[in-house]
Amino acid sequence: MVSESREETALPGLSSSSSDEELLRAQYQVLRTIGQGSFGHVKLAKHLLTDALVAVKVLKKQDNPFITSEVDIMKSVDHPNVVKLFHVMETDERVYLVMEYPGGGDLLRHVLQVLKLQEEEARPVFRQIVSAMHYCHESGIAHRDLKLENVLLDTRGTVKVCDFGLGTRVMLGEELDSACGTLPFWAPELFQHQGYDGHKVDVWSLGVLLYCMVVGYLPFRAWTWGKLRKQVLSGRCRIPPHVSPELQNLFTQLLAVDPERRPTLEQVLGHPWLRQMEPVSPRPSRTPPQQPDASIIKVMTYLGYDPQEVRDALLGRTFNAAMGTYLILLQQREQGGYGPSHHGRRPLPGPPPCPSPAVASSTVLPKTVSAPACHPATCPPAKRARPEDCRKCSKFASAPCIPISPFTRSAEREMGPTAAEPLLPSGQASSLTTAPAGDHNQGWRNMKRRTVKCLRRLCCCCCPLAKRRSARTASPGRGEDRTRNLEPS
Repeated sequence: MVSESREETALPGLSSSSSDEELLRAQYQVLRTIGQGSFGHVKLAKHLLTDALVAVKVLKKQDNPFITSEVDIMKSVDHPNVVKLFHVMETDERVYLVMEYPGGGDLLRHVLQVLKLQEEEARPVFRQIVSAMHYCHESGIAHRDLKLENVLLDTRGTVKVCDFGLGTRVMLGEELDSACGTLPFWAPELFQHQGYDGHKVDVWSLGVLLYCMVVGYLPFRAWTWGKLRKQVLSGRCRIPPHVSPELQNLFTQLLAVDPERRPTLEQVLGHPWLRQMEPVSPRPSRTPPQQPDASIIKVMTYLGYDPQEVRDALLGRTFNAAMGTYLILLQQREQGGYGPSHHGRRPLPGPPPCPSPAVASSTVLPKTVSAPACHPATCPPAKRARPEDCRKCSKFASAPCIPISPFTRSAEREMGPTAAEPLLPSGQASSLTTAPAGDHNQGWRNMKRRTVKCLRRLCCCCCPLAKRRSARTASPGRGEDRTRNLEPS
């Protein structure tokens, strides 16, 4: 059965199910729709606890035979050039996949903006794509829908392969029979309605993708399915003369009509055209760390999570709210620490200076609740402490606006006062306030008025010329009125 492109049909929004909407809004703020397909749509959302931007893929269970495979693949892959999965939520009607949001758009939009990429620009991008797909093939995964729209970029130029909605697991030598994907990227064996090797189909799609990047248009173009099939089976496409001989040779190998003549992705990585640069992506570890990061666990304890619950979620790879929050915090630290990043979000909440056991026990998440309790970072603005109350917290770049603990004051008393702010007495943290705006402005006007009077008297006493001119041109009463007019109101 031939499937159409997955970018055509849109599904209803989240408002179709109130229970689904409440489940999502409990932890995320949905901003807008950023992508649509045949089996679901993608929403841009904000994680409420960390203010991190995430992409939420909403999959409708009805008439979606690939949903189980996609969720299984996304849970298993872990590569720097593959979109990371944070959190999975499931209801009776839908499945929500919360994933990282690169923020740099897809490769198609980038190519359309510049018309085509120079070989020096295309080489590092293509190598990252091949590195991600080589990892997937070694893990027994075939993507089967590689195209420009499914390659995302972040603001630093890092490639993120996404959308494993048509992906499947394959054994060595296993043949697939479901023809799927996007027609311009179909391999010849798909047009012939015969069994095919999913890995070889991905290699052909990589050849079409690379051709689009460097040349600026598709190698096989036709308005009808029959004409497109004829062009693909012939294997003849025009290569512009500006393409280097090494790249022409790579095109010939990737776009070979006979799948047995196509190289493996390990051989593609060793091709002379790609050997001109060093690898940019390290080999990822396929096993999760045995011990979670202690600093992130401390932050999550402050956010209201039980540390043991977080460890159990990571070891069991449950992809629940605890694991999702941990992975989001880990990604934020890798992107530059706990603070504002290229997404433009607010500073990330950090732990208190020295959480005591009493404070930690009071924020433990109850076993019957799926989301952490409300804390100062997620309360409405009217309930938060004022910025003046947390000036001492500026040592934490991502610390929220919370009152200063007495422990912090005792520690700073031992260190001595700083030049930027005098040390305040212990026990007065909650009374840190500023003068009302009206009193402050009135005091400034009074000081300004006194300064003007002093300057006027000084000039009148020290300058004889000013005395004579004042005596000739003004009477005492008139001069008194003029002085009054110079005073600020």
